[in-house]
Parts: sequence; structure tokens; C-alpha cells
Amino acid sequence: MSKTKGYSASGTELEEVNIDEFQSIDYKSFPNSFFLICVASRRSGKSTSCNYLLQQFQKDKKRRFDTIILISLTDSGFGGIPKGYRYDSLTALEQIMGKQKSIKEHNDEVMKKGDRIGSKICVVIDDMASGTDQDSLRNSKTLEVLAMNGRHVVRGHEDIMSLSIMVLSQSLTKLSRPIRLNSDIIMFNALPSLTEQQLVLSECFFLLDSSRKGVSHARSLYHKLVSSKDYRFIIVENYKSNKRTHTDYIKFIDSKIIKDFEFFSPYEEV
Repeated sequence: MSKTKGYSASGTELEEVNIDEFQSIDYKSFPNSFFLICVASRRSGKSTSCNYLLQQFQKDKKRRFDTIILISLTDSGFGGIPKGYRYDSLTALEQIMGKQKSIKEHNDEVMKKGDRIGSKICVVIDDMASGTDQDSLRNSKTLEVLAMNGRHVVRGHEDIMSLSIMVLSQSLTKLSRPIRLNSDIIMFNALPSLTEQQLVLSECFFLLDSSRKGVSHARSLYHKLVSSKDYRFIIVENYKSNKRTHTDYIKFIDSKIIKDFEFFSPYEEV
């Protein structure tokens, strides 16, 4: 195992930490309906990492999504999402959530399992930070509702239904505090903003020990993890209930660039 001290961005020597104890993320451990935030600066690999995650899901017969929808002002990336499932406004979230609610109501009423409708949906929100007030990530009440209660939309039918959200942003502060604190998963690499570094540390790394020594260790851990490998993203699994050590809920992902393939066969407009 490698133990190194390393240095912070300011050049200060950091406490010795062991990063070899941390494991790669297993997407199969994600909740049925998850809310994921991916934060990184422009051209640092966040779209590549999230697309790689989706590719893993879609190759898995048990965890694959029936439909994946992109909401983006630029309509770029995520080549596996077909036309007709790509939107440029966050107002589409209300339509998507409404449709899932109506399917759940149908499934609640039918007597036979064979009459139920399966609907596993993932919504990818990218390049929306510069939208209008109505389309602002920070001001979206629907997005807050989904972060706090999205899993309840499919409650009782988790075996055939899900509603997962992946939000990609260049800035963590573009997302409201309720969204950040209620997210199941947060992905990030080296954050250039000291303010955002402190947000990640206080909301994710200082949970186990807020003493001076604990804070110092967590800060050292953050700097070592984000600098351990190029294009590596750190993943915080907030949904984990038993957190005794940082390795219980902090993982990493080293994405691979895989040729795009169609994520699903289009069958209707969502």
C-alpha cells in the first residue's frame, strides 16, 4: 500500500493518508431511483464519465433503463440517446414526472402483475446552468422535489419502475443546498474553486469526525484522491447508511471511452 503525504493547492504539506484502501465504484450498488450530481470544470471529463456509467447500465439486463432522456441547451454528447428524447428546457421534468405518476397509478389499480407497465427512466441534465430563471438549476422547484422525493414517484413498483436523475454542472453552487444535501451520489474531480472545495468537504468529508484532527485528515484525503490519477472522478455515496470510515462511502471511477451505441429502441415520444 502506498502512503504519501502530498501537497495542497497552496503548497502546504498534508497529513499522510492511504488511498489504496479506496475502491472503484460498482454501479450495481446504486439505488433503484437515484439522484446524482456530477461537478467538474469544462472539458474535464464529466460528460465522458457519466456517459460511461450509462453505458454500463445499458449493458446490464437487470439494471438497464427503458428510456434515457437528455435535457441540454447545447444538445451535445450522449450519442446513445435517440432524437425525440432530447430537450432544451427543464420544464420537460414536469411532463416526465407526471407520466411516471400516471403509470404508477395504473399499476396500483391493476390486479394482475402481468398487466402492470414497466417504466425505468433516467434523465440526464447537462449544460443547463446558463439557462433562464425558469430553466435555472438553482431555481428549479421540480428538481428539488425530485432530489427530495423522486423515489416516491414509483413507490410500490420498484421492481419494474424507477426515476433516476443525473445532473452535470460546472459549478456546485449552481445547485441549491436542498438538492446537494438530498442527492444520493456526488461525483467530482479537482474543484478549482476554494469555496466549492469547502462545500464538498463540509457536506461530504467531515461527516465522520468534525474535530480539528478529523477535519485535517479529511482535507488531506480529498487532495490526495482528486490528484491520484488523471481524469479520475471521486464518487460520494450519500445513500449509504452505515458510514464508519471514509472507505465505506467514498469511491472513485476511471472511465473508459467506449464507442457510442443506441441506449434503447425508440418507441414513442416521451
